[in-house]
Amino acid sequence: MDTTDLITTALAENIRELSADLDQTPSQVEDSLASLRRDLKLAVRSSVGLRLTVLLDPDQQITLTSIDHFTVASDIVTSLRLPMNWAALEAGSMIVFYSGVPGAFVDLAADLSYSLHLPPGTIVLDEDTAAPVGESGLSGTAESSTINQAIGVLIDRGYTPATAGAHLKLQAGESRRDVHHAAMQILQSAAVQRAGRPD
Repeated sequence: MDTTDLITTALAENIRELSADLDQTPSQVEDSLASLRRDLKLAVRSSVGLRLTVLLDPDQQITLTSIDHFTVASDIVTSLRLPMNWAALEAGSMIVFYSGVPGAFVDLAADLSYSLHLPPGTIVLDEDTAAPVGESGLSGTAESSTINQAIGVLIDRGYTPATAGAHLKLQAGESRRDVHHAAMQILQSAAVQRAGRPD
């Protein structure tokens, strides 16, 4: 195995680890991100950042963005989008790499396709150049926590985990709001019920 293969394999493993660590402690996420950014720089020196989006289900997603300091939107001229179905994540989960040099990801796309045994056309180049510059950080964890707490409340009321999730989605549809807002309503009603109980 040559150096390029080793870097590509390490990069793929770091992507997998980072996606698995998003619900872990901040230090674990930071360690996984640092490893991924290091191997991305080894593979493509002109890379300036990445965005990882993990769908927990169709109504919940967590997004981790990491863009180099002092990078502005006009610096990003090329991108590589890698769907994350190979890592056993929900359809729609993906990672996008960004670079300031045209064509920088052509070789990496070929290497990742080969090492991950991806069908042609899975990796998409240059369709995600409108990067979220200046928005490095983790988003979606608070929303995910709210939804999970609401499911816990519904389970306490006698629902099973599956029916609790289905009820939450039904309530969201009936109120014409997203699942996060429906979860907030459930938590608020639970808080009111607790406040009304005698000590």
